[in-house]
Amino acid sequence: MRYLASMFAAFALLSAISGCVPGRRVTGDAACCPGGVCPLVPERPATAKAVIVDHDKRELRLAAVVQKTDAPRMNDFGSHFSALLGCKGGKVDENFVFLVDAWTPEVYAGLLELGARPRATFGAGGAVDHAGAKLALIDKGYMEGDALLIWIEWQTPEGTKRRAYQDFFVEKAVVDGKEVIKPWTPHFVLHGSGVLNDTRTGCIACTHDCPGGIIANNQYPLKQPIPVLKANWELLPPPGTRVTVVLRPVPSAPPRMQGPLPEASPPPKIDAAK
Repeated sequence: MRYLASMFAAFALLSAISGCVPGRRVTGDAACCPGGVCPLVPERPATAKAVIVDHDKRELRLAAVVQKTDAPRMNDFGSHFSALLGCKGGKVDENFVFLVDAWTPEVYAGLLELGARPRATFGAGGAVDHAGAKLALIDKGYMEGDALLIWIEWQTPEGTKRRAYQDFFVEKAVVDGKEVIKPWTPHFVLHGSGVLNDTRTGCIACTHDCPGGIIANNQYPLKQPIPVLKANWELLPPPGTRVTVVLRPVPSAPPRMQGPLPEASPPPKIDAAK
């Protein structure tokens, strides 16, 4: 038994040294894990809840884990339609740096419970005007709803760390015809389209004005442009770190109507070998 334990510890140490990190695929030229698949990310402790609705702080707290794959934006600048924060088991979950244990409708329901409301969503038939939406914005193709603040919390030997979600990514943009590297400065709003349309992408907070998730960055019109981003692993917690994603809605002025509620969408069947 001691021999097996020693062998396991040695393998773990060798994997860490060689750059083997939790995730579905290995980043780099050579596979460091059997079959090119690294160990799965740590599971949420059985005593922890996947979703906590904190009415006192007006926050939604989501259990999550940091993952690193070879997907776009993980290791170099790139653009992709998927979010960087999303739910385990979604169609595009290999793209999520922050992989949430809950399923998307649970997240949306928690935000509604805290009073957050969508105002302009997009379905298969086009724009949908909920009470309070500005038709001019819908005509121009902007998602609209209550604003949200997003940050990440995790434990370290020095105590709890907290950092704004957007701090973990840098953006490459063109200013006056020249490429510049700048902080990413999104404006997140709740719309809920991904749940209302049951897209099952798993996306929570999209990097651009996209109807595939439930929260969008509506800096620019619908779907374009998609920002060119890169994960900043100097600031991010190490892959495999358990974290808490905190969503705090900022309710806007009345009217405060909810809009349509989606039908229950069953969570995906997680394929452990995926």
